[in-house]
Amino acid sequence: MTTDEVQQIISYAYPLIQDTIKSEYGSGKGPIPKIDTSHKNTYAMHSGEPEAQGEHDATSIAEYYKGVIYLYLPNIPNEKELLRSIIHEYTHYLQDITPFKTRIANQKYKYEDNPYEQEAHANEEKWKNIWEILNDIHGPGSFENWYDSPAAGYGRTDAIEQVIPAIRHIVKHYNPETNNVGGAVNIVYGLKRSVDKSDALDNLNEYLQEISDRFELGLQDIDLDHDSAWTYASRDF
Repeated sequence: MTTDEVQQIISYAYPLIQDTIKSEYGSGKGPIPKIDTSHKNTYAMHSGEPEAQGEHDATSIAEYYKGVIYLYLPNIPNEKELLRSIIHEYTHYLQDITPFKTRIANQKYKYEDNPYEQEAHANEEKWKNIWEILNDIHGPGSFENWYDSPAAGYGRTDAIEQVIPAIRHIVKHYNPETNNVGGAVNIVYGLKRSVDKSDALDNLNEYLQEISDRFELGLQDIDLDHDSAWTYASRDF
């Protein structure tokens, strides 16, 4: 996987992972962890030395440390392990393990017997559900359209690969006469046939409005169907 491919999968999968696990655990006590992929192994991350090495530099895959999920991409071979790693470390965030709890658990248990690790490993199996949802939204191996995730209700205003095309769409299809946004037909035709077009319209209107509000674009009551173009295009499906 290239760095761009990894970042793209993270931007789509991380919100799904949060929603999936939150249904069982609730929300964590601290801010949602950021994901950092800038270090090649745990020794490089902890030392600040990019080329640092150690006994486990080839097997350190990921860790949750001080509110951040670190992914060591050279040791993550594919999408499956990428999703498993994020799920594992996000579980540790929800477990709210203090340094004291960690020290006690490490003294009392071997790694494979540590209940915190057992729980995180068990949650890793949720990667299949996440991957199925991603494939259902985007199509197998395809993450091309900025509107796919927002249409399914998983839009993010902090994911640049979604935000910039969304703003570009608003600017390109802004109608000053109606003070609204068009371009509905291309979106409808770009969505998978199985997508509920009514739900997708509601989700996209909400997402574009969030974009407008966050970046102070000045639009109110965005409706991609203000000219009925969405409704007419949806009749073909």
